[in-house]
Amino acid sequence: MRSFIEEGCPPGHVHWIRSLLASFEGGDEDTQLLTYDTFRERLGGVSPVHVSLGPEPPPGRSRVLRRLRSISVLRRAWKHIPGGEVYFLSYDPFVMTWPTTHHRDIQVFEHNNVDRAEESRRYRAAYRMLPHHLRHICHEPYIAEYIASRYGKRTRVIPHPVRPVSASPESVGRTLEALGEYYFAPTPCPEAAVVQRAAAELADRGVRLVTRAPPGRETAYRDLFDNVEILAGRVDYDAVILAAQGIAILNRYQYRVSGVFFEALSARKRCLMRDCLFARHARETYSDAEIELLHR
Repeated sequence: MRSFIEEGCPPGHVHWIRSLLASFEGGDEDTQLLTYDTFRERLGGVSPVHVSLGPEPPPGRSRVLRRLRSISVLRRAWKHIPGGEVYFLSYDPFVMTWPTTHHRDIQVFEHNNVDRAEESRRYRAAYRMLPHHLRHICHEPYIAEYIASRYGKRTRVIPHPVRPVSASPESVGRTLEALGEYYFAPTPCPEAAVVQRAAAELADRGVRLVTRAPPGRETAYRDLFDNVEILAGRVDYDAVILAAQGIAILNRYQYRVSGVFFEALSARKRCLMRDCLFARHARETYSDAEIELLHR
């Protein structure tokens, strides 16, 4: 049995999880996905058998309480895992010590944990304390090599899935008519100065920046930027990508990858990226990508 666990349920991972699970299809092993009911509905028609972790709890304000709740949920989840490979699609180092003590074949997907460990002493200590029998799955070899050399972890590289980006010509046309010439930044950037720099650079070319605001900051973002279009509510995400002149990736990605980059690669869109390790690696590695670094 192969088991996938997603307890964090990050909204930005829906496309990635769909593509990833599809890449595991076709083997001889039975597959199950353990997650909350509402998150399973968001994923749509994925093939693994769904094992419910119950209704998705409301987000709590206290990290300690959230982590205690996660440990409780994983205790229940473990009763549904008969053996075989176990994959955590995302994980919290502060939570991962308990469920790994009695199961040897566990693999965890790396997202932003290494970058957070580099920035926080406390987080770094928790990351170092993760059991050494865990295998850390990375989407790029340079990240796996860094984790192995700096933290002594066992690693594995699985290429990031590249999903097809598609929308109807009518939807793309309506989006283009509504937004004009623009670059789209799908992932909100919490650093206002970086958003301003990108918007100013694009404005010099006669192009607007279209982005989303961090949750709960839509009004503040609109008041802060007079040259940035803020998308709110439900939009045809793929149509907004396909109608754009290019994609802006404004957050810093050091030892993690940008899923948006691979969507841009699939849609054959040029990228304006903040200068960081992943941006430089992508420019050297992906010959089909057209990447410009934001320096200003």
